[in-house]
Amino acid sequence: MNPRYDFKVHRLDGSENMSAKIIGGDIYHIPGNIEKTTLNYYAGFWIMPYETVKVEFKITDQNPYVVQTYDYQSLCGDQGKITNVTYIGDEFAGGVIEELDQVSLISCGVIYPQLVNSPEILSLESMFPLRDESIKILDYKGLVRMVLTNVPGNPHSCSPGTCEEGAFGEFANFTVFFAATVPLVFKEAKMYDYTPDYTMTLKEYLDTYYRKESDRAPQGVEVKLPVSMFGLSDKLITGVSIPSLQPAIRGKKSALEEELPVWIIMMKGSVEITYWVSWKE
Repeated sequence: MNPRYDFKVHRLDGSENMSAKIIGGDIYHIPGNIEKTTLNYYAGFWIMPYETVKVEFKITDQNPYVVQTYDYQSLCGDQGKITNVTYIGDEFAGGVIEELDQVSLISCGVIYPQLVNSPEILSLESMFPLRDESIKILDYKGLVRMVLTNVPGNPHSCSPGTCEEGAFGEFANFTVFFAATVPLVFKEAKMYDYTPDYTMTLKEYLDTYYRKESDRAPQGVEVKLPVSMFGLSDKLITGVSIPSLQPAIRGKKSALEEELPVWIIMMKGSVEITYWVSWKE
């Protein structure tokens, strides 16, 4: 098993499990019954012939998966932007705002909610790359939780997995405005119960913001979507290549654009987005 995932096999005494814990700043993987969950120095579990097994998988706050995000890109670049922030203790003390070189410009752009992430598309083949015909996946179900945090810039602030509840964003003095979509798209599965409710679909977002922003740009300036949407990944979280993934997705871009949820977010501290995923054979 990928040790990023906590797992528990729901049978017998429940001792076939493994979980991750942060101890002293390091991540430790703790197997339950080591005799039942290791073989040839690999961690996992047994599936007996003709057996149907229910297994629970989780990536928890103790071993989070970092979602790649993209900086907000303005026609101004870093000019007109706060590029340095100073704290004295826990108090905001000051910073640096970059001046524009041209005195002829009063403004150089319009802030609109740019997408800060692009989803990774997962298929059954990528999640369970099993080559044994006697092993079949019958169904899976789970909760995906994405937390987006505005970096406070305070050197004394805590890091993910080590914070007490409510500590994130405690010193985030600056409001950020952006759009976000789901971190993972499960190709065959049903995705539902989005919390909070999403603002619009990707198609509506492109029509409302991106395509209109292209029309508003100064003459000769091309406005590009800051995220390369549907940059299809052919790798597992572990980095193992799955050659069959990318060809299986081709031709789905327009359908995903119609259905992919987008949240318009204005925040100081952090925001949490959750949704359920389920699939049955």
